[in-house]
Parts: sequence; structure tokens; C-alpha cells
Amino acid sequence: MSNYSEVKKTGKNPKKPKPQRSGFTRFLLKLMGVLIVLSILAGISGFIMLKWSEDKLAQPMPVDTMFNVKQGSSLHSVITQLSTANLIECEPCLRWHVRIFGGKNIKAGTYQFKGDMSSMDILNMLEKGEVAEFKITLVEGLTLDDWLKSLWAHPQIVKTIEGADRTARYAAVAQALELKEMHPEGLFLPETYTFAAETKDIEILRRAHQHFESVLAKLWETRQADLPLKTPYEAVILASIVEKETGQAYERPKIAGVFINRLNKDMRLETDPTVIYGIKEYAGNITRAHLREKTAYNTYTMNGLPPTPIASPSQAALEASLQPEATDAIFFVAKGDGSHVFSATLKAHNAAVREYQLKRRANYRSAPTAQ
Repeated sequence: MSNYSEVKKTGKNPKKPKPQRSGFTRFLLKLMGVLIVLSILAGISGFIMLKWSEDKLAQPMPVDTMFNVKQGSSLHSVITQLSTANLIECEPCLRWHVRIFGGKNIKAGTYQFKGDMSSMDILNMLEKGEVAEFKITLVEGLTLDDWLKSLWAHPQIVKTIEGADRTARYAAVAQALELKEMHPEGLFLPETYTFAAETKDIEILRRAHQHFESVLAKLWETRQADLPLKTPYEAVILASIVEKETGQAYERPKIAGVFINRLNKDMRLETDPTVIYGIKEYAGNITRAHLREKTAYNTYTMNGLPPTPIASPSQAALEASLQPEATDAIFFVAKGDGSHVFSATLKAHNAAVREYQLKRRANYRSAPTAQ
């Protein structure tokens, strides 16, 4: 019977037979289903592993060490270094993190890992280039030679200045910094300076000199009128003497005023620190013979200022020398506690000498620490 006849008889279209799927197609469908399930399970497993890995990287652990990254090191080689140094708890976790989320370039240098830090904290420091900073204080009243010894004693400062004696070392500094003055005493500002590991000694001195020049230029422009100081360099020489003579910070302007008075009266400065600076091998005790010895720095035998600064003056000493206190005093004598007695006449000065020098107290300090 034709389909048309069947439709005419029943009024319905005859049902078409369902196509039969081949065995291969059924296999493919089942395989796809299995793969989908496995993919879902793998995704869940991967998420769990990633969560576990990230938790591992976020766990802090106590560290206290310096870590050096050499120039040109790759992030993956540094991860190996970190693992070898036991600074990360899970090396594969960190490598996985870097592969998934990407890693940034890291900066060469020395890093200081201290306290409770996670692997991610360490990685962030490396990627931000937060290299360790160190500090050194260049103390006022000391010589450049004293400073060089302090710089060389620091384990993170590289020694480049050489010289068998002070003259040779100073010449090396002056040449390296291209200074006009070949005797660079006093041309650096005492302060605390920060620096990265393996910084050269001359680089710290370069910063201290640039800072000094900036400060001196500003102070010179605001100096008192009619000072017996012809150049900024002469102001530095006087400031270095004021620094060495000052034991109490508040006395700097008055001590400067005394020396200004002496210069104006064409009196010799007669200050022991200049004499000491001119002694080649000072043993810690100034004698009458030293006071009579004619050297370029003996202000007991010469008029005016010595040829160079004798120490590193602080900004406060520079300020005092360019803005000295108005005083009629032309003498001062140490009381032994860091302060002084100031006198306008020789008679008053001699009385103070008898009181504080000839009858010295048990805890007398002849060389008080400058403030």
C-alpha cells in the first residue's frame, strides 16, 4: 500500500523508522561524556591544587638573612637560589604560580629578608626591586681620614681610595671628585647617609660633598655683613675650628663670635685643635714644645686662619661662623664639663684659667664631644 493510500485511509502520516546509530558513533558519544567528566574532575582537582599551592605560598615563616641577586639573573634561577637557601617552602608551587600568573623582571642587588615573610612576600620584594638600604653616619668634628676608616669598616661599602698617608689619600679623593681644593678636609657635610650594598666609598663622599656645597652656598648668601671672611672656604676653615672647640651646642655662635673678634683685632687665634692637626704623630697630649713649633696650623705662632679646615664642620657650626653672636669676649677657657667661661679682659681670663685649669676637677674633660 502506498503512503498516500495509508494517509487517506487513516488520516495520519505513517511513522518513519528511526535511524540506527552505528556502534562507532555510540562509542564516540560515550567517550565524549567520559572526557567531559574527566575535564570537570581535572578542573576541580586543578582548582584544589592551585588553592593549596597559593595557600602554601602565603604561609609566613621566620627569616633573617641577606640575599644577593646577581646582574642578569632570571626569575627561575633566583627561585632555585631561594629554594637552596630555604627561603621558600614549596619551590614547585612558586614555579607554578609564575607560569600561571606570569613573572616580572627582578632587580639585581642585595635584599634583606627579615621577620615573618611568605614566599609571595619575598617574590613581591624581588619584583619591586626593594633592595636593602644601609646607613652610615659621618660624624661632625672628625677628619676625612677618620671618615674613610669608618667607611672601610662597613661590610657593604667597597674601598676604592688608596694612599699610604693622609696626603696621598686626600689627593686621591680630590682627584676622584675633581675638587678644586687638593686638600679636601671639611668639604663634606656630616650627616647620616643611606646606600645600597656594595656602594663605593667615593660615591658616599660625592653625595656628602654635593650636599655640603648646596648648604654652604645658601648660608654664604645670608652671612652677616663685614665679617673678616673673604671667601666661603675661609668660613669653612673657621667653622671647623668652632666645631672642634664646641662642647655644648648652644655655645657655637658665641665661640664663633670670639674668633671673629680676634680676627678683627688681628690677634692670633691660639686654639689647640689647630696645633694638634699640624702634628704629624699626635700621641694624645699637647705640650709646650708643640705650642712653640712653627707649622702651617699652629695658631699660637701664626696670624689669621690656618690654610685649610681641620675637621668636618656641621651645618650648625657653619651657621654660627656666618652668623656669630655679638660679644665683647676675646678669651674663653674650658670648665671641664663641655662648657666655657668667656672673658673680655686678660685679667678675667687668667682668673678663669686659675679656677678651671689649674684646679681641675676629677672628671674634667679637656676634649668634650661636640653636639
